[in-house]
Amino acid sequence: MAKTGLYPKIRQLTDSEEMDFLADWSPDGANIAFIRMDWINLDRINLDIYITTSDGEEKQLTDQLGDETLPTWSPDGNIISYIHLDIPFLGCSEIWAVDLLGNNYELTADFDRPSFEPLFSSSGLYFRAINQGTADIYEIRDKEVKRITRGEREILGSEQITMDVVGDMIAYTSSELNQPREVFVYDLGSETKKQVTHLNDDFLKEVKLLETVEFWFNASDGTPIQGWYLKPEQEKEKCPLIINAHGGPHISWNNLLNFYSGFDFQVLASQGYVVAYINERGSLGYGREFAEATRGA
Repeated sequence: MAKTGLYPKIRQLTDSEEMDFLADWSPDGANIAFIRMDWINLDRINLDIYITTSDGEEKQLTDQLGDETLPTWSPDGNIISYIHLDIPFLGCSEIWAVDLLGNNYELTADFDRPSFEPLFSSSGLYFRAINQGTADIYEIRDKEVKRITRGEREILGSEQITMDVVGDMIAYTSSELNQPREVFVYDLGSETKKQVTHLNDDFLKEVKLLETVEFWFNASDGTPIQGWYLKPEQEKEKCPLIINAHGGPHISWNNLLNFYSGFDFQVLASQGYVVAYINERGSLGYGREFAEATRGA
């Protein structure tokens, strides 16, 4: 194809019978990281990370049991951090890294929380993790995991990519069940956060959103279970109860308001119902053993 306008001649770099996607240039422009999806059988796929040069010299960097995806380059282009998932659909994702020689190592080995969205900055590696109904931001430095934000709530799924890091500043979205999502920035130097958008201020002047109440109880075997409920504004001595059970089962309710959960809770509570939602066994954010408790049962 001849060069037209701003676009150079197009060259195909990979020639595989599998699917190659999520291509990302290294900071120095020497390599492109990408994911190759290999069909093991009709019910199982495997994702691995590869790199290729602009001349099409290809190298496989991961070959583990499970899926490796969402690669992100370190600023010097020598390390790729990625998400590793050893059991499909379980959701207990981990943060790993690999160098250009193919040496892989886990960064969240002792963390035991679903971790995702790794992003490098000049000051460290940052990611989100689901923990007891929140998805706070964490930092990895010198193989230690440190919690950066507390109570910032987000959710996995189609809206996952909701954070960016530049230097000592982290931009992210946050919401609670009575607060629609807005953009915040967190200054790592001063350890302070600031809300930078107010897109829902007019909405909140017109609509009253009810507060949620967190509660815990012990299951029959003594396992602590977390839940939340909303009460009607005009509370009576007895109110009808609606329990909203999530599917999955390896997802979790989070104390947030978004376009497909949260608003319905508020509407039901406004009509006189108590609305409860509980993270039963199988939910994410309480450790791998808790999440795997429903597998094969």
